[in-house]
Amino acid sequence: DEPLSEKTILQHHRLISSILTSAVQWQFIINNPASRVKAPRAEKKEARYFEEDQVEYIFTLLQDAPIKYRAMIYLSLYGGMRMGELAGLDWSDIDLENNVLKIKQSSQYLPGEGVFTKETKNYSSLRIIALPNTVIALMKEYKMWQNGEKAKLGDLWDKNSTRIFTTDHGTPMFPSTPSKWFTKFIKKHNENIM
Repeated sequence: DEPLSEKTILQHHRLISSILTSAVQWQFIINNPASRVKAPRAEKKEARYFEEDQVEYIFTLLQDAPIKYRAMIYLSLYGGMRMGELAGLDWSDIDLENNVLKIKQSSQYLPGEGVFTKETKNYSSLRIIALPNTVIALMKEYKMWQNGEKAKLGDLWDKNSTRIFTTDHGTPMFPSTPSKWFTKFIKKHNENIM
């Protein structure tokens, strides 16, 4: 019932224009009528963020959260990465001795295709992030926990798994998992965080 966002309208305009450009190339039509329509401008919105005291409070609340989600949120907040980048991290991307993390790939989900790995959004998305000792200590603790889970599951664990964050059986998690979990977490504590 709500009108489409400017970004959605712009995406539709680009798609229709692309289809009509192909129709011109194939000589089905003489010219592209979409080229005469001014594309809408998608308004850039400032990213939402938490204040420093809110982040400190979130970290306090996370102490009671399962270690997998605690590690995800710590890494996400300190690393400032997209959810697909977080879900796409391999253990080879984090240097636990030198406190650095390499962002070089992203995880994506498409219906019919499932979860797959792709390159980062653009060249500037390739980066190295320095991590504080608190995050490295948590990641070491998480790795020990994950190794314990692997040992418990034995042959049921995905033997090809190299991801830091996985499903309960070692397969790549959905890229939206961290965001969905964190949204529920924030709603649960909303009156104290927002």
